[in-house]
Amino acid sequence: MGGLATGGRVSHNMGETHARKQGGAPAVMAIEHPYLLFLGDAPDQLAAKTAQGIAHWRPEWCLGQYRLAGCNADLGLTEMTFTQAVEAGARTLVVGVASRGGVISHDWIDILEKALIMGLDLAA
Repeated sequence: MGGLATGGRVSHNMGETHARKQGGAPAVMAIEHPYLLFLGDAPDQLAAKTAQGIAHWRPEWCLGQYRLAGCNADLGLTEMTFTQAVEAGARTLVVGVASRGGVISHDWIDILEKALIMGLDLAA
């Protein structure tokens, strides 16, 4: 699992990703920050290790966190709705939690779709 959804393009790494433009020339795609970190319904802090790493190593890129009911992980960032995050300038919702079995939970699909509709890019 892993990728970035924005304008029909997909990226599989944080930061810059090298892709191929039409004609074979390399292109660089950056995952736009600032980020809203999605913790979903993480059962514990370890499940949110990707988000924890981003918050630790790039705190200036992180505006807040978005947690679902039952989430037991907490990065100590401001809890934000998508509306609040977009108004604060967030560009990308980063799925920073390991999904069970490497598959995005059906419970998350409508929520992640709402983030896209609100104008956020999506990176996982």
